[in-house]
Amino acid sequence: MTTKPTVRKRRIEKLLARSGGGTKWTNRLDELPHSARNEIRSRIELGDKEEFILSSYSGKGEWCALTTERLIWLTSGHLDGRPWEEVYGIQIPPGMVKAVVLEEAEKHSLENLEVFDQNEQRYIIRPESGKGYFIVLDAIASLCSSRRKPDWPEFFLVNKEQ
Repeated sequence: MTTKPTVRKRRIEKLLARSGGGTKWTNRLDELPHSARNEIRSRIELGDKEEFILSSYSGKGEWCALTTERLIWLTSGHLDGRPWEEVYGIQIPPGMVKAVVLEEAEKHSLENLEVFDQNEQRYIIRPESGKGYFIVLDAIASLCSSRRKPDWPEFFLVNKEQ
């Protein structure tokens, strides 16, 4: 019988394959540069059957790691995390969506993602910008409970001519 952690791991493996693989800074933990890998490993104690499945390093004090059991992040030096059962949604911050739609910002300059728990508590994570950002966004969206709708649909209706 397939366990949930095994399914989570397979989903991320398929996502990485579909995206043409990870990047230097967003990939399976063992594929990251030595310094990033060591920093992440030194801050996370894994459970007995828990495994790393994806990590994104955007600088010292700024990374996120997806394991078979939870989402963990370090933002501005503060370590936090939630088990997958408590991660209810993820979104690009509404102001950034609006800026991209209005062509005031490039989508590859996005830096923050907003993660929500079952109590609507919002957490900021900072994956690598560019391709890594979208790999992390897709990965978390595929593993979270996905019960929360984004805050930003009205921004897609904005007339760019105004």
